[in-house]
Amino acid sequence: MKQLFPKAVFYKEWKSARWGLALFILLFVSKLFDAIQRLNNLKELAQCGELVVANSAYWFQQLIYGNSIFLLIFVLTSVLAYLLFYQDRQEATASLIGSLPFTKEQAFNVKWITGAGIIVMAFLVNGLLLTGFYFANRAWMFSTAYQVIPTWTALHLVFALAAFSFMLFVQCAMGHSLAAAAVGPIAGLVPLFFFAGLNDIVRYQFNLSYDNVVSNFLDRLTGAVNWLDLISASYVQNTSGIVCPVYDNMPVRIVVFLAITVIFLWLGRIAYQQNAVEKSGELLMFPFLEPVLIYGFALCLGLLLALMFGLGYGENSVLVMDAFLVGGFVGGWFLAKRVVAYYQH
Repeated sequence: MKQLFPKAVFYKEWKSARWGLALFILLFVSKLFDAIQRLNNLKELAQCGELVVANSAYWFQQLIYGNSIFLLIFVLTSVLAYLLFYQDRQEATASLIGSLPFTKEQAFNVKWITGAGIIVMAFLVNGLLLTGFYFANRAWMFSTAYQVIPTWTALHLVFALAAFSFMLFVQCAMGHSLAAAAVGPIAGLVPLFFFAGLNDIVRYQFNLSYDNVVSNFLDRLTGAVNWLDLISASYVQNTSGIVCPVYDNMPVRIVVFLAITVIFLWLGRIAYQQNAVEKSGELLMFPFLEPVLIYGFALCLGLLLALMFGLGYGENSVLVMDAFLVGGFVGGWFLAKRVVAYYQH
């Protein structure tokens, strides 16, 4: 166990990342405050004789399932990964850590276990707080079963672990921890933006209908890389006509997030084992990633400008769209080249 989990390394990582636990708990406590506020509103309506139980039968389920914290979890997992890496990216600290009697694999394992432990603790605290609130106010839960709390908690926990594993991989691939903290959430959403934006560009470029083969194919790709779809609830209508949010295909959703966790955990470990001390502080740890960053940024900037000013302010003009697409690509390429060169030693 000591070989897998050196206590000294764990203590260092815990000191660095303990604020991440506070941030996660603060996020979840805000959900509890929302529930308390909503319950107070229901009680006021009941005192005035204006409460319609049928319309509020699933108020707690709608509150838990309906308020998405997707972006907040994405950002907080990136912050957590940053807290685990920012000291290591200082050259003096990196050299000291490299001289200590444990392997890089052990160091990476401790980082992931520390971060995952913080996430699990935060979700456990959240689950206990919501459970206490639920049973303390059981008479006001109406048709909402307790099952909504463990269901929401399990789904968002595996999502947070998958997002954290991805952010940790980004930190391992980049040599500048602050830049990686900014790039991580953006990189996680780039595939969604790319395929959705490309779909619009191609459709207007060639005057295609919404149901053509190419558009349908790009729509499926967009859905396949959309994290939000996996934690978004579906809405069903019961026999009384009340709309209620539910999570369908829970096993599939959980398996997908666990697969993402395992894949990026494996990639992150490989990348961290090959991190060179002299690369600390540079933008990228590996030269082969430079074209990915440069051309990826250039392409995304071109798409963004084409969508905003070509299809937006350009009144769907194909010529204006193409001009911004090409101009944005060239400008993005030049800017990304300068940024990469600036961070090179």
